[in-house]
Amino acid sequence: MSQNFAPVLLEFLIDIDELKEHPKNSRQGDIGAITQSLEAHGQYDPIKYRRGTMEIVVGNHRWKAARALGWKQVAAIPLDIDEDEALRILLNDNRSSDLASYDEPLLIDTLQSLPDLTGTGFTGDDLDDLIAQNGEWVSDMEPETDEQTSTTDGSFKVMFDEADREEVREAITNAIDGVESARLV
Repeated sequence: MSQNFAPVLLEFLIDIDELKEHPKNSRQGDIGAITQSLEAHGQYDPIKYRRGTMEIVVGNHRWKAARALGWKQVAAIPLDIDEDEALRILLNDNRSSDLASYDEPLLIDTLQSLPDLTGTGFTGDDLDDLIAQNGEWVSDMEPETDEQTSTTDGSFKVMFDEADREEVREAITNAIDGVESARLV
């Protein structure tokens, strides 16, 4: 039941039982993953709640995970907002995470740079899947052989939009590095 808070959050500690889950939070979070994060890192991001109602606007699942761990306090910031604004913030917070994506080569590199995946929210299987998907993405970039891409010397041309230039360059470099590495074995 060890509680750990980022020092900057200590002034915002509140009794966990004073807060309430927002009744219109339709998001279903992964309490297990959040619990693991709290155990590994403590609380580094405050919960936000509506002053007066004590209903959580941001951090409903963080609060549930802290309760599951038996925490008596959490760091939480009161917001002076009406119900309409509370709902808009709650919905935007949930939706904006849905709309986010990863730079998968950077994510793979970052995960592989760590000695282990503890506290990252990723498993070894997740990393294996990312690597497999990234490899599929690279092979998907190989063009179909046709009159526009075939050459007489056995090489090929890659057709892409100018906006994708750096991504294509990195994928080709990684593919070539992989072939060169395989030849060395």
